[in-house]
Amino acid sequence: MEAIVSDNWNSYQLLVNNEPASNFVDLGIGRSAPLRRYDQLAYIRLRMLQPRADGLSSQEEFDELKRIEDALAEAVEKQSETVYVGSNTSGGNRDFYFYTTNTDIFEAVAAKATAAFECYEFMLGSRPDRDWQVYFDFLYPSPVQMHQIKNREVLQHLRNNGDRLAEAREIDHFAYFSELAARKAFVAYIGKCGFSIKATPTPSDSADYSLKFSRMDAPIDIDDVTTELAKAVSAHRGQYDGWGCPIVA
Repeated sequence: MEAIVSDNWNSYQLLVNNEPASNFVDLGIGRSAPLRRYDQLAYIRLRMLQPRADGLSSQEEFDELKRIEDALAEAVEKQSETVYVGSNTSGGNRDFYFYTTNTDIFEAVAAKATAAFECYEFMLGSRPDRDWQVYFDFLYPSPVQMHQIKNREVLQHLRNNGDRLAEAREIDHFAYFSELAARKAFVAYIGKCGFSIKATPTPSDSADYSLKFSRMDAPIDIDDVTTELAKAVSAHRGQYDGWGCPIVA
């Protein structure tokens, strides 16, 4: 079967049952999910051979786990109506998640594919999930986690340009609000947190009330800054829209 392909994949850290975990997820398919024909959730659990002490994957096993992931995803997507949507790593296990139209065919194909990796212990399972709750409620990042993913991408861009990430500089932030009163209330709030207002454009009839504001911070600390800002903007009925800063090389 032809696979449903997305090139927008990313990973992030989280806690599962108060233990460290990592999700690797197809963010792109979220724009069209749930795919109504693919209404059965299926999974393959792999017991890692060399997990770290905290239950996450080790560098020593990284390449082999990636090879297994690629082989399993390719097999089930080619031989059944199935789409691979992501994985969770925690507690010494790596769980690969799929949505499929037929669990019997999926499990037959998956059983054959996993048999090629004799050193590993696998478990297969499936259940109905028409609304893709596992994808949206477990695999897909929360708004705060999504900001952390974007932060990591910006930080990598700065690193690639030789930036000294620990050096403070003026960092611009952006947010928008559907109501002028909400923006005014947020402006009053961040004024107490050391931020300066740089722009408060007057929108057209169909636009939101945007806001540009800044503060001296070090990019290396940006996760803490944006986590608090995203929560504060949301509490004021707005949406945080990211940050930017000059390169300090």
